[in-house]
This record gives sequence, structure tokens and C-alpha cells, in this order.
Amino acid sequence: RSVLWAGDEIIKSFFEDNVELLNNSILDAKRHGVRLDVKAERGITAQGPPYAMGITGIWTVDQLKIERQHLKSETRKYTNEITRFHTPGEWEKIDSILDDIGDYAGIDRASGTIEARAKLAKEKGNFVMQHIALGDTYIHLALRLNAIECCMLLVEAGINPCLVNSLGEGPPDLIHAVHIDLMEKSVEVFKLKERRRSYVMKPLDKMEIQKVMFEPRLIAKWDKLREFSNALKDTYYEETLVIKGIEHRAWRGTCAATHDCA
Repeated sequence: RSVLWAGDEIIKSFFEDNVELLNNSILDAKRHGVRLDVKAERGITAQGPPYAMGITGIWTVDQLKIERQHLKSETRKYTNEITRFHTPGEWEKIDSILDDIGDYAGIDRASGTIEARAKLAKEKGNFVMQHIALGDTYIHLALRLNAIECCMLLVEAGINPCLVNSLGEGPPDLIHAVHIDLMEKSVEVFKLKERRRSYVMKPLDKMEIQKVMFEPRLIAKWDKLREFSNALKDTYYEETLVIKGIEHRAWRGTCAATHDCA
């Protein structure tokens, strides 16, 4: 596979929450010398997505909606002079076409949910996130997409989980949202299982049965959340020791200079 797709495949694995895809993508990246310690930077908004991870472009939901409205207004501005050549019905068709062009990534149809955006990432290769910040690492992105099972692989691949973005957010600041998401899904599964055992409550539909069948994966996610939390604790403790060592050497240097080490 082309080395240019390595970063795309890594981010796609977060949307799909696909550990096997991530593992293969990391191996491909290392084989071709692709860096894994990249951070989110500004993209070229005039020509493409507003954010970039290496060469992979990333949109946000809000930015896509702004771009769509801008496209429609600009097109309208340059075509208003010839409005008289179109009937109202033709203008409705033109607006519909502009809507489709402006929504080329399908974000309006996706309604902003992680599941729908994961489908876009898989089918169209469009990476649309609810939130992203400059300086985000792959670990930040995985946490923002609740792909907790991918996080441990990223740490094992050598990405420093102590790195922060431009907002000062590190993985510990984002992990709370993952915990809330898992808690909400666990409660929902518990209630669905109660309904399934009931003789008087409404039977489960096909989608609800699938959610109940997801329980083993949900348990695995809880285990990975615990494992990743412990890894964060150990890494931050080691970083604390390093900082204390630096501070101690600085203090010894100051003492030696002032002859006041008593």
C-alpha cells in the first residue's frame, strides 16, 4: 500500500474503533518510516480541510456547515445577475444541487453522530470530527472518538501520552468523556436486558438486540479503559520523577554556585 495512506488508515481505525486495522496501519507506518508523533496543524482552509494530521485532512462538523453556507452564498452572488433567465422551479433545483455540493462529505445526513461519521470515514474517506484542537496527537483523536481500545496500541507504539495540545489538554482531560460514554451505554444495555426478561414490557427490536449483543465488547472496553488509565498513571509518575531529578540538579547547581548547600 502507498505510504501516503498510512495516516489515513490510522485515523480511519479510530472512527471504526478497529484495533486490527490500527495495528496493521502502525506496522505499515513504521515499515515506511512514517512518523507517529505528528500533531494536528492548520490545514489550507481555502483549498481543503481546516486541520491536518501529517498529510491527512480533517474537518469539523461546524467548519463543514460554514463552508457549505459560504459556497451557496458565493454561488448565489455570482448568479443573481441572471436570475431572470431561471424559473422559480429551476432555482429550487439549483439550490438543491448546491446543497449536495456543499454537503459532499455527507455531514448533514450524518447528523453529527460518531456512528454516522464512522460510516463516512469507511465509505468515503472523509474524516469529520465534532471537536479537534491544534496540537492534538493520535491519542487525543482516539479519545475524542471514544476509541479507547486503540489508545493502548498507540502508547505501545511509542506515542507519549503526556503530550498536551494548544489548549493544554492531555489524555487525562479527555478520558472522562470516554468514561461517561461507556457508562451511558452500559446503563442502556442493562435496561434493555431487563426488558428482554420481562413478559409485559415491549419486546426488543432488531437494533436493541444488537446493542445487547454488544455487551461483551463493552466489557472489553471497560477493561481497556482501566488498562489505559493505569498506563497514564505510571507514565505521569515517571515523568514526575524526571522533573524532580531536573529540579534537584538545578538546586544542587545553585547551591554549588552560592556555597549554600547545608
